[in-house]
Amino acid sequence: MSTNRGISRNPLRWNRLHYIKSFERVVRLGLKVQVFTRSLTIPELPLHRVRRLKLISSLYLSGLTDLQISNLFNDLGIRTPQGKSYTSSLVWVTRKKWNNRKLREMDSYSIIYPPKFYSVKKVRIKDDE
Repeated sequence: MSTNRGISRNPLRWNRLHYIKSFERVVRLGLKVQVFTRSLTIPELPLHRVRRLKLISSLYLSGLTDLQISNLFNDLGIRTPQGKSYTSSLVWVTRKKWNNRKLREMDSYSIIYPPKFYSVKKVRIKDDE
């Protein structure tokens, strides 16, 4: 806060628009936008892996524990992509990675900075005769 009473009474005094009286300059409006995303670095998964990951996620959301899911997969003969049997810790890690992947797919944002006017160059104005 300014201590000068003359300025503090009228804060809009210095915010007046300045008019350009001469049209010899080309003025352009510049806009700066930054887009941040992590979804471009996510590799495509085969359809059978996506189905298995969604199945694990839906079973967990329906109330089954990681141990119950691993026992169910082993009883049904469903193997890991490496051909091994499921364990509760493997189901937990798989769920965690799948959830992180879904968050990365939606992780994007943009920053739009205020527009600025730029004086580019001088232009000659021809007189009409």
